[in-house]
Amino acid sequence: MLTLVLLITFEGNLIAQEFQLIQIAESITIRYKPKGEMILRDSTFKAMKLNFAEYREAILLSLEDSTLTEFKVCSKEMHLRIGDFAWMLLRELQKIPKDCSIRSFNTYRGMCFFPVGLLDHMEKHRLVVAADLRECVPME
Repeated sequence: MLTLVLLITFEGNLIAQEFQLIQIAESITIRYKPKGEMILRDSTFKAMKLNFAEYREAILLSLEDSTLTEFKVCSKEMHLRIGDFAWMLLRELQKIPKDCSIRSFNTYRGMCFFPVGLLDHMEKHRLVVAADLRECVPME
């Protein structure tokens, strides 16, 4: 993984923020901050939000990618996989409708940013979850 250090101005002070570059598809690389379990909403993110139809299929195919990464989150027992990042991206882009079956996970623990059990469920049923999301994620 490649580390990217961004200098962000906050109240007149420069703050270094470390982000990891994670390629979830050939045409999609996101910037992920492990310490805050967040995806950077940069110009690439904004382009995906504005032109979601162009990126939809690549993101949905990436849900099936079980390539392990070095990252962990407090709501998953194992390390994250590329497919988990694809799900996080869909979530951040606000493309998972409320009536989608995966939305039934809504219990949070402590400072965890993701629902308890959801990423573990994806770990065990990755292809089923990917198929469900393919059905309920809108085209645009």
